[in-house]
Amino acid sequence: LHQMMSYIYTTKDVDEALRKSLEIGLITDSQRLNFKELIESIVFNPELELYFAENGLVFNERTIFSATFKNIKPDRVTIRGNQAYLLDYKTGKAEDSHVKQVREYQLALEDMGYEVVKKIILYTGDHINMVHLP
Repeated sequence: LHQMMSYIYTTKDVDEALRKSLEIGLITDSQRLNFKELIESIVFNPELELYFAENGLVFNERTIFSATFKNIKPDRVTIRGNQAYLLDYKTGKAEDSHVKQVREYQLALEDMGYEVVKKIILYTGDHINMVHLP
């Protein structure tokens, strides 16, 4: 799922991301519908609307070079003006290290002059669990 989400910039990219994932062998044809439902439950979720709307500048899996932190690579950063929205995908159970990692992303973006207005860790698995960070 993580790699498939890196192919998606807006809600319009779901089918293309699935096609590409199928083409490179990331998923099988029999898995396609299940993944489509899962991805659509993410990209069309009202709480995540700002992350997948067409009016933002999206950076998926892009390295941020930082003097303060090691080079870091947030899963998804959406920029609107000087505001940034962070979304990080995880599997398994919530851990303190996940929050620390997103906090580092926030500080690096703030060093670049952005105001980070929303931060979410999205845990995937049998069901989706969103953790909104302060």
